[in-house]
Parts: sequence; structure tokens; C-alpha cells
Amino acid sequence: MKKHDIFIAFSFVIVLSLISLVIFFRHPKEISSIENRALNDLPEFKISEVIEGGFQSSMETALMDQMILGETIKNGYNILQNYINKSSKKALAIFYPETKIWPLANGVTEYLPTGHLLTKKRDKDFFINEFNKKIENYNNLINNNPELSFYLVMFDRGDFLTVEDNLLFDITEDVSQNFSAKLNYTFMLMESFEQYTMYYYKTDYHWNNYGSYQGYVAFMKLIFPQREPLVPKEEFTLINTQYVGSTAIASGDNNRFDTINVYSFDLEEYTATKNGEDIKNKLGLKGSKIDFNFTPQTGENQYNEVFGYNFGEIIYDFKSDEENALIFVESFSNPINELIAREFNKSYFIDLRIYESQKGEKFKFNEYIKDKNIGKVIFMGNAGFFIDGAFFVEE
Repeated sequence: MKKHDIFIAFSFVIVLSLISLVIFFRHPKEISSIENRALNDLPEFKISEVIEGGFQSSMETALMDQMILGETIKNGYNILQNYINKSSKKALAIFYPETKIWPLANGVTEYLPTGHLLTKKRDKDFFINEFNKKIENYNNLINNNPELSFYLVMFDRGDFLTVEDNLLFDITEDVSQNFSAKLNYTFMLMESFEQYTMYYYKTDYHWNNYGSYQGYVAFMKLIFPQREPLVPKEEFTLINTQYVGSTAIASGDNNRFDTINVYSFDLEEYTATKNGEDIKNKLGLKGSKIDFNFTPQTGENQYNEVFGYNFGEIIYDFKSDEENALIFVESFSNPINELIAREFNKSYFIDLRIYESQKGEKFKFNEYIKDKNIGKVIFMGNAGFFIDGAFFVEE
């Protein structure tokens, strides 16, 4: 190795060490208020991780997250990006007043009539290919457990809407042909921007209280068509919330926000645990428990603060004569977990992304259904849930 190369390598190590020391003494930041997410910490040094390359990758990600003055730089960039976007939209309104869709950063688009932001569209071929892998997984579970009832509920977050205000492709036709005949399913698709604006926040791809309630209604129509969905008692606006969702953050514009509304319901008494720990009734689902002056903690995700954080396992016990249900979910279910759970005796909500890390063991389907006396198995989530390998169910 040339002396020049050795000098460069040595200098790089020195600089990296100095940066790591500064971050260590400054104390690593846990949350980015600009990006609305948890930040990566410096990884623990292990020779095995260095050899495999995992340490270098984790260190690179951590250094990017813990960059000195990183939040200030990001905020400055967002302000500049927001100024450019606003100036461009003003010109667009003058010269092309009929335009309804405006592109922002990172594949985000804005529906100009209402200001709703939509995430990057799904690639048709990739989506169908990955979905079919998941369907093969589900079909195997169905074939190996004929005594169970299986259901699939997919909620569309505008992933398939085109600029022309129609569906990119008919997911029902393109994907469902590979479903087992014993898999009962429903797709709640957003078929127009007008419909999307009713169901979703302006700044986030998560649904608002009206949208999540419609998801619950779709669930009921599929699994309990003979039952009437529980009707909201009241609607409240949480007056202290100024929710800047992840879609706005991704677009580079964190200067717009939503307020958060919640419904209250007359629910039966129940008990619940998260990863084995007792939890109280969630905000918004018990009329007497709603605090419409609720103020989220600084730096926290307000959607999660209001509707609940993700946990590897949540168990609800309504102590009824109904079956027990195993429900594979992600964050979209959080606002309606209790509404769904009340239809069963015990219901087990499993988020496979974090089950092993929070429970300390792998999720084993066959053992779980026997141990919990499961009668119904439900796969429920947004489109991303059905193409993400983290939600693959191991028997």
C-alpha cells in the first residue's frame, strides 16, 4: 500500500474517531423532531460485525443521524425547499390553473385543491410479485390448518391513484386469482382523490378517525356481515395537537399540520396487555376517558400518542362466548384495535416487525394457535404490509 493511501486511511480513522467522541460526550440524540422519527445510535463494536460488514453499515447510518448541527441543517433545507415549492405553485396557478397534482421531494405529490400529500406510487410489477410471495405464505398456512378460518383485509393509502385520478391497476383482479379458495378477503381501495381526502390526514399516510372507522366497517362486512358495526357516540377535536405527519416530513415541508379528531364509543369492559404488561384503555375509545385538552409530549409522534404505539403483542380479553382471534397487523390497526377486539373473546394482535425484539423469541405460528386456542386468523394492513418480508409468517 502506498504511503499516500496509508495517510488517507489513517486520517479517515482519526476523523471518524473524533466525530464519535464528540457525539459520545454530547450524548446521542434519540428523536429527530424534523423527520419525526427515532434516530440511530452508535453501534457496539464487535469484531464479528466488522468482518461481516454490519458494523460499518450501522456506523454510517448512525453518523448520518447524529451529525453535528444535523437538525439545524435539515431545518434550513426544509425552509428553502418550502419557499421554492410555494413560489412554484403560485406560478403554476397563474399559467396552468387546471393542474391538480404537484410533485414534491422524495416521490411525494400534493393534491392542490385540498393540500393533501400522497406517498410515492407503487410499482405494479414489483407489488404483484412481492404480494404473490406473501400469498404463497398464506396459502401454505391455510392448507396446513384446515380447521381455522382465514381472512385478509387490505387498506389502501392512495398507493394506486394516478395523476389522472384513477386506479393504476385493479389489484383485486391481478392478485386475488392466486388466493386459496378458503381465504376470505376484502380490499378497501381509494378510487379517487376526493375519497382519499375524506379518509386520510393531509400530512400523513395514516388514516384519520373517519377513515379508520370505515376500515372497521369494511372489517365487519367481511368477517361478521350479520352484525351491525358499533356506531360512534361523539367526535372530539384534540385542540392542542398540531400534527406534522411523516409524508410532510418526507416532502421537505414540515410547516403544514393537521389537527386530530377522535371518536368515542360505548365499549364493554375489557382487559388488555402489551407484551405481557397490563395497559389501560386507549385514548379516544371510552367516552369518559377522553381528554380533549390532551397535549402530546414534545418530539413524540402525535398519531402514536393519541392512537397507541406499535407493540409486538397486544392481547385483549372481552370475556365473551366468541372465538379467539389471531390478527397480524401494523400501525393502521391501532385506532380500531378495541372495536375489532370486542367481536371476539380473546384477540391477539401481532406485529411481526417487532415481535422478536420485544418478546425475546421468534413468533411460531403452529405453537401459538394451539396454545391460544385460535379459531380465526386475520391478515390486516395497508398495501405495504403485504409486500414487506418482515411480515412473513413462519410456521
